[in-house]
This record gives sequence, structure tokens and C-alpha cells, in this order.
Amino acid sequence: MKFLKWLGQGTKVPAFKFLKWLEHGMKRPAFMLLKIFLSKGRAGAVASDPLRLTRVLFIRPQKIGDLVVALPVFDALKAAGAHVAIDVLVSPRSLGILKRDPRFDRVFIYRKRTARDVREILAIRRRHYDCVVDMIDGDSLTGLLLSQLCAAGRPRIGSNKQAHAAYYDAVTVERDASGAQGHVVVAAEDGAGVDRALEDRAAEDGAGVDRASEDRAATDRMAGHSIERGLNLLDLLGIDGTAAVRYASPYIEQAAWGKIDRSFPESRTGSTAMRIGCNLSAGNPTRVWAVARARELIARILSFLPESRIILLTAPGDRERGREAKADFDDRVITASPGLTITEVAALISRLDVLISPDTSLVHIARSFEVPVVGMYPRRAWNLARWRPYGQTGGIVISGNDENIFDITAEQVFAVFQELIATRTAGSL
Repeated sequence: MKFLKWLGQGTKVPAFKFLKWLEHGMKRPAFMLLKIFLSKGRAGAVASDPLRLTRVLFIRPQKIGDLVVALPVFDALKAAGAHVAIDVLVSPRSLGILKRDPRFDRVFIYRKRTARDVREILAIRRRHYDCVVDMIDGDSLTGLLLSQLCAAGRPRIGSNKQAHAAYYDAVTVERDASGAQGHVVVAAEDGAGVDRALEDRAAEDGAGVDRASEDRAATDRMAGHSIERGLNLLDLLGIDGTAAVRYASPYIEQAAWGKIDRSFPESRTGSTAMRIGCNLSAGNPTRVWAVARARELIARILSFLPESRIILLTAPGDRERGREAKADFDDRVITASPGLTITEVAALISRLDVLISPDTSLVHIARSFEVPVVGMYPRRAWNLARWRPYGQTGGIVISGNDENIFDITAEQVFAVFQELIATRTAGSL
């Protein structure tokens, strides 16, 4: 612990970033040692006919947001061949969002605990898959090893692999190799978001909203958004990814809907008050916005929309942040119970008119229900390109630096919120 404290205080690199660098640094020599035992890919091994697939394993042992943006892939595969059994290998933290989801035949868990993982892998191997799809975007030693161990001898597909590409039978590539790095036009000084240039061009040539919508769809594809990058995998299975439905929401049981209706009557369909969610939590500390600024934003919104209801969302460990944000406001500001499950939170988000949030999984859950989002992002272009609110014009506030959102002001967020509300009212979001 003293060593970690020293890393965080005595160097310019925060401890968590150093450990991340160390983890990736160790994986490179590990790959060099292990590659002599890895099976190389085989040309033509993947059958590009969805009707010939009976059972497929998808590997996605990452965060909740990574799994949410992958849901369109599973729906498109089911639409192309309803008989296909879809299994997934996920991390414990994303398990809750898959609870009893009928999309999946089996859900396996990668826990990073050797004995339990060996038993899980043996159970997976007994499933005899037609192919394995590693959905971890880019080179990942974890994804590579799991893809080889889980279905030895079966075709392996990878997402945007580079150094590891030779060990997959087929890999996707960027549709536009430069898109993910340099396509984003940011306006950090006013937090205007990445779509302003498209809106301006549409207005100049008189095409209006229709042209902006067409440009938005094209930009999403060129940008390499995580949804698009996932859907590229379908091409290798003989499915037209461009025709897939982009909005696929998590499965929510009837009991979750009932709990939300009882706990938050303001969220029920038919309520005339605008329902605004404000997420105060983020898994990464660089994405946590100051409570004082959240309170200033809430005051501005209540003054602008006096009849609105603001629902504060916090992770279980952030209960105090919720209480602090709520303090002194009247009953128009409601604190959601930190004890809600992720699917119950998803049900609540689906009933919102707008969600305000840092870049977290809740952004992608909201967009899966086509709920408008005001999202707060660091200036880093590639991250914004992959994780922006999908298919949405505007609604993005960008910090003045690449590392965090600490410098985003309540005034900036409120200005973007007003723009989003105006767009929503006009019916052109």
C-alpha cells in the first residue's frame, strides 16, 4: 500500500495508470514466450454462411458498457439464423446485465482465478462450437488465449487484431483506417460536441435535418464507434452488418419494471413532467464530476424547467455523493436507491426523457433505448470516437484536456442540455 501511495504522490503518473502500464508491459514478453504454443490461423476455416451455424461462443470478458454495445451483434445473428445457440464468456462485473437474457443459451464467467477458470473452460470445450468470436477490440493476450483454449481446433474470429492477427482464422479491419484517430472535430471551449460541423454544413446547403441524419449515420461508421466495430464481425459470418439494427437494449424482467413503477411513480409512462437522470458515478476516477458542479447544474435545470423531475443515480459506493447532491433541494430531486440492480437501473433509464452522465455504461444503456444523452468526455479523440452516445446529434460536452472531465463546468453542461432539449422538442434528435 505504501508503494501504491508513493506511486500516486511521488510521481506524475497516478498509481492506477502505472499499474495498467505495468500489466500491458508484462503481456508483451508473455506473448513472446507463449506464441510458440499457439495455433496459427487457417485460411478459409470460417464458414461464411449463418445457416450452417448451430452454436457460437462470443468472448467479451470486459465491462458492462462493452457488453451493452455488443448486443446488436447478437440480435443480428439471431435474426439471420434463429436456430443459432449463442454462448458468451464474460467477466463477473458484466454478469448482472445478462440476467436471464433469452438471447443467450449459456453464460460462462472468466474470473481470473485459475482453478475456477479451468473448470469453466472445460465446460465450454464440451459445447463443441462451430466457431469462437473474440470481441475484445484490438490485440488482447487474454482474448487470444481464451479463444485458443475454449474451442481447440475450431475457427477463431477476432476484432481488429494486428500483432495477434496470425493466430485467428479471420479478423476484421477498420472500414476507414484513419477514422478512429483523426475524424473528431471538438469544440472544447464551448462543449458543443462533435456533430456541430455536420449540422452547420446541412444548414448551409439547405438539406436540413435529413442531410444531417444521413451524415450522422455515415460519420458513425467512419468513426469506428464500438457498435460499428462489433457489427463488422458479422461480415465474417456471412451476415450484412450494415443492415443490422443498431439499437438493442438489455433484457429486463417484468419484476424489474414493477419495482421501478412502485419506487419511482414519476417515471411511469404518461407522466407530464420531464424526467431527467443525472449520473454521479463512474468506474474510472478521471470521469467523476464534482458534486458541487452537479448541484449547480441541477439548480439551473430546475429554474429552466420548474416542472421537471431529476433522478440522481449513484453506484452503491457513492451513496454519500447522492445525499450531498440532493441536500436542500425539494422533492423535485429524487435519489435512486443504490441497492438497485443494473437491470433495474436500465429499466429506470428507459423511462427517462434525458440522461446526463460521464462516459460510463449508463450512456450506452440509455442509447440502447434511444434515450437522449448529455455525455461528458475527455478530449481524447479515439475514446470519443468509440464511446460517444451512438447515433445522436449533439449532446456531448468535451473537456479541455485528454485525461479527465474535471474542468467541465455546469454552464457548459447546461448549454448542451438546452440544445438537446430544443432538438428533442423539434423532433429531430
